[in-house]
Amino acid sequence: MHQRIYCDHPCSMDCGASQPLVSPLPELFASNDIPSDLQAAPILEALQNARTEIARVDAAIANLTAQRAGLVNFIHRHASVVSGLRCFPNELLTEIFLRCVDLGRFDPLTNRPWIVARVCRRWRDVALSCPELWRHFVVPEKCPSHIDRFFKMQLDRARHAPIAIWMPDREMYLQSNDGEDEIDVPSDEFDVLGVLLKVAPQWQEIQLTTKHDFTRFASHGVVYPQLKTLRLNIMDDIWSDDLVDHDLASALPALVHLDWCTLDKPFPRQPFLPWSQLRTLVLHYPRLPDALWVLSVLSSNTTDVSFISGSQDAVIVDSESVDSQIRSLDINGCDEPFSSGLLGRVVAPALENLLLNIYKQFPVQETLSLLSTSACSLKHLRVVDGDVPSLIELLESPSAREIVRLEVSVKDFYVLLQALAIKDRLVPQLRTLVIEGNCDQNAALGILVDRKPSVRNIPFEALNWHWDRFPERRIADGGLDVVILTR
Repeated sequence: MHQRIYCDHPCSMDCGASQPLVSPLPELFASNDIPSDLQAAPILEALQNARTEIARVDAAIANLTAQRAGLVNFIHRHASVVSGLRCFPNELLTEIFLRCVDLGRFDPLTNRPWIVARVCRRWRDVALSCPELWRHFVVPEKCPSHIDRFFKMQLDRARHAPIAIWMPDREMYLQSNDGEDEIDVPSDEFDVLGVLLKVAPQWQEIQLTTKHDFTRFASHGVVYPQLKTLRLNIMDDIWSDDLVDHDLASALPALVHLDWCTLDKPFPRQPFLPWSQLRTLVLHYPRLPDALWVLSVLSSNTTDVSFISGSQDAVIVDSESVDSQIRSLDINGCDEPFSSGLLGRVVAPALENLLLNIYKQFPVQETLSLLSTSACSLKHLRVVDGDVPSLIELLESPSAREIVRLEVSVKDFYVLLQALAIKDRLVPQLRTLVIEGNCDQNAALGILVDRKPSVRNIPFEALNWHWDRFPERRIADGGLDVVILTR
């Protein structure tokens, strides 16, 4: 019944194929007649032959599939031997490992340094030869005693590398389990901070979230020679009489970055911290008197100061100005009394960057007062949720003529573009204009034609909520780089 057709290429595999099956009684398809016994016999035989052929084809497919799987497995096993990854120099492999480090909570089963060290012997050797790969310690809320060995093992692998530490809010965890205000480490847990304090000279960055941990940190009585970044995200008042005799200013000779969530709590006015050596300072929920005091004690080393969610309920009678040497001031999410009180009192001759995201009313008069009394040369201005008339009034001031970068989030941005269209009127040195909103690209080109604009749209979400995370472009002399952040 079957006639096989063969190709001319010699091979060991049966490449023959059966001819297409032909219906023995095709005329039956055109009617509903019942076939007779004589007619049904060849049909039943044809069905059986078709089933037999299907079984033969299935067997051939299974055999070929098994052969293919064997070949694929052979390729995978042997291709890895000659893969380019094996030719990577150890230095390049180390750099890849460092860039894949995660900041997940400490867990030897899921943390990436531990994972790459288990892949193969070479990866393990490379991972263990790189102390920087093991320098991050994100401490979990619960630290059972059985992970003590792994924690100390990672410390040994970090050797003398600078260490970064994130302590959890253990007070909330311990109180929720014990129902007590007294903070004691349960017997089935080990003292993580105690272990880390033994290598305090290696600390480079630490985040503390409980008063208990901060008190131990401040009263430990040692110098932290490499500690550059200190984050205090503590819900309670951390200042107590127990810390009066402890001078953190001398214990932190390398501290340059301070991020402090004060939560409107009392603020230590004495030189408790090395304010004069800070380069960047972020204060969350500060009170206005504390913010003014901090600005007065910072030195010219401080390049960036940020006040986040500051508020001021009471009226400050004292209107004495505060001299400051800062170069960048960021007021973000603060209410109008706080912002007005701060801007109206600060004198900052070196100020170059002013970033304003003020809740409710934009304090244009106080901002003008800051710029005029400081006689500063502003280079970078950001205004979020400001009204356009006030912004234009601000840009018309002499202190704004040197602005080279302007970032705005306003409703009537076409009105602002019309004002900026006349180059000699507003910010003649402007080189970068960033607009947040659904501004039409062609309309912006038409309005700003005299400034030789180059317009581009960037999705705001692509910047990870940071305005500055887009590449600068080199444009023609006198041209304007316009960036429209669309949502």
